[in-house]
Amino acid sequence: NLRVLKPGSRWLPWIGGLDFTFWKLTMKKALPFGLSAFFVMLYFWVDSVMLSVMKGDEVVGWYNAAYRIVLVFMLIPAAVVNALFPVISRYFKTSSEDLIAMYEKAFKYLVMTGLPIGVGVSFFAPGIILVVFGPSYNPAVPALQVLIWAGVLVFPTTLFGTVLASIDRQSLGMYSVGLCALMNILLNMIFIPRFSYLGASYATLITEGLGFMVQYWFLSKHLHTINLPKTCWVPALASSLMFLVLFLFSMYNTGLLITVGIVIYCATVYFLKGVNQEELAMFHKIFKTAA
Repeated sequence: NLRVLKPGSRWLPWIGGLDFTFWKLTMKKALPFGLSAFFVMLYFWVDSVMLSVMKGDEVVGWYNAAYRIVLVFMLIPAAVVNALFPVISRYFKTSSEDLIAMYEKAFKYLVMTGLPIGVGVSFFAPGIILVVFGPSYNPAVPALQVLIWAGVLVFPTTLFGTVLASIDRQSLGMYSVGLCALMNILLNMIFIPRFSYLGASYATLITEGLGFMVQYWFLSKHLHTINLPKTCWVPALASSLMFLVLFLFSMYNTGLLITVGIVIYCATVYFLKGVNQEELAMFHKIFKTAA
């Protein structure tokens, strides 16, 4: 005979104290976060698996070498956004104006940080691969030069996902990440047979571009539309000038070039008034509190 276990019985005494309504609501709220994490893991690693099956382990090594370098730089937006998350969540409940202002400023500074990294890593990719992995990984150079721009897009898209979660629109973040995972698989199926690991690199870049556009659209609809030309023209111009200087003086010492590139970029942003002391003080206060 089967015994039916009822809440509060001596077999399961702890069940009687559970609030099933609370847990049902909690699981419903948590599901988009869990699915988003699954889609992100799928998106980040499926290309390596598909490369291994279609082209072999050697090209996977070249691709992963470039990807690991990009992942290091992706820690920057993750750290910044994690520090901002409590503030953004609080502003959602207390002040929509402060929330929008924080969103705009965070976007601006993440773009301002990501663009010069993209230019610098693209320019110095041969030296970076040589120093980190050795001459046998030289084929990873073009992959790094493509993937780093996917990493640049991660700077604002990390913010997008966090803001969507902060304004209780985490399901939209889940949909966008799921769409990106599906798109990445389809693009890899098309590009890898023809272009090998470079095809996987371009698939990643296109997928990140799609993620940027979809999440930007969601936030424009449900929170605020950022004026992209107005926000991005200063870092874009400064990054272009930085690249021009690096290109014209590429025969000089790498350390000197890096220093000059940073100075050129920072000076251009400063003279074009891309930053102000009030914004810097605000972010310093936030990061100091988070630390």
